[in-house]
Amino acid sequence: MMKAVGHIGISTPNLKRLMDFYIKQMGCVEIGQLEWPVGTDRVDKVVGLRGSSAKNSMVRLGDVCIEFFEFAAPKPKTKPKDYPANDHGISHFCFLVEDIHAEYDRLSAVGVPFNTEPQKFDGVWATYGRDPDGNIFELMQMEAGTENPMQTTVKNW
Repeated sequence: MMKAVGHIGISTPNLKRLMDFYIKQMGCVEIGQLEWPVGTDRVDKVVGLRGSSAKNSMVRLGDVCIEFFEFAAPKPKTKPKDYPANDHGISHFCFLVEDIHAEYDRLSAVGVPFNTEPQKFDGVWATYGRDPDGNIFELMQMEAGTENPMQTTVKNW
């Protein structure tokens, strides 16, 4: 039986830059760092790579952790910074906020690109932005009485 989502993992070409963004701009707290050299066989087995080496940091916001990897080996492929949200794979992850307009304004002021200003659905405000690597994140504010964002009715979108 599954219990919860433990964390989300993101590979980055620049661990420091991404950590700075998620700590300074998104309010995450760093909870750990590690690295492993080439030849760490048990890590290679878990991640399904040969000869891997990486630096790693993890942050927490509320009950969710995000784990960042900067792989030195094997050489990673770069994902386009403007990949569309409909590409296969993880399309985005979501931050629940108290005041979406204030967060949108604050993040826009420091150069975070958004697709649009926050949009209203039934009981939910939402918008998509991108971190410095181009990963898509969603800001979502649920209005009072909306416990689950999936309660919104598609017919009213």
